[in-house]
Amino acid sequence: MKTFFKRIITITLFVVLFASFASSQSFAEETVEKKSVNKVESSSGLKQLDMTIPDITDNPSFILTFKDPSEKKEGVHLKINGKDSEVITSPYTLPALSIGNHVLSFKFVDEYGLTQTFEEEIIIIPRAPILNTPIKNVDDITISGSALAGSEVVLIISSNQKMFTRIAEVDKDGLWSVQIVEEMPEDIYSFSAFTRKYGYASNLADALTLDLTGVKPVVSENSKEKIHFAFKDITKNNINEVFSGNVDLLVLVGSLFLIGLLLGFLFSSLIKKRKENKVINEVSKTLEKPVVGEEKPLTLLEKLKDKTVNIENPVEEEKEPKEKPVKKNEKENKGEKIVTKIDFLKNYQEHDPDDDRGKEKKK
Repeated sequence: MKTFFKRIITITLFVVLFASFASSQSFAEETVEKKSVNKVESSSGLKQLDMTIPDITDNPSFILTFKDPSEKKEGVHLKINGKDSEVITSPYTLPALSIGNHVLSFKFVDEYGLTQTFEEEIIIIPRAPILNTPIKNVDDITISGSALAGSEVVLIISSNQKMFTRIAEVDKDGLWSVQIVEEMPEDIYSFSAFTRKYGYASNLADALTLDLTGVKPVVSENSKEKIHFAFKDITKNNINEVFSGNVDLLVLVGSLFLIGLLLGFLFSSLIKKRKENKVINEVSKTLEKPVVGEEKPLTLLEKLKDKTVNIENPVEEEKEPKEKPVKKNEKENKGEKIVTKIDFLKNYQEHDPDDDRGKEKKK
């Protein structure tokens, strides 16, 4: 029995020790995890990502541009209003956010390999309404425009004497209109408006001006004398008065005079130039006529053509005919025959009765 209780006590102690060890291990892991994720200030996180987020904007699909500081470019994790996280890359367009306040939670790895997190709030407001030109009717004034569907437009009307507002509901198509039926004193009125939804107001729209004074600039008939002018009315007595009283007329006459001088100069230059060209042509024709009995001199181009050798069909130079060698006998035959004593004696030796020694030949 004692042995049984000892075993139970031992098992119980073992379970308690194991449970305490497991809880301490879990606590240590949570501590390590908390230490590994560092929550930084919003400004610091935006600076590390090189990102700019406006506090208030009327663009529900704002575009985020940023840089991933991690060495491996692991991307940036984004949660919108605590919903599922997604990895985004630059540039990233926010989904069409509704009017109101939104929380953007970012998680990224910095350049040192540490995980950083921060949150940034952004408020989406309605866009300013668009105002059409006011229409003045007999009994009222109608002002219309467009704005965010389902919102309301607060119209602000002001003048030097009074200021009041009117509210118009925007229909599902984004259109609105306001009719002002009460009497409005004659004055110059300014119209502006802003859109309001869920307690968030837009910026003011561009103002329009409506003049209800009914005053139009009137030119009195006596303010300016009527001008009647004719050249036949100009005389020697009033010529100075006419030109001094009508400066425009003086300028017109002077301009016409200058234009006439310019045209005359141009015409005279053209006529003079034409005459000079005519004389030059006549002289050129006279110089080009050849003199009778005189060989026309060759131009430089013609001389070069004569000197140019045609490679394809070269012209052979005329060579002087060489005299053929004449034999001695032919020369003697062609020229005068010169008979020497020896030749004479040889030719007539047979007729000589004496021999070489001077004796008579024997018959």
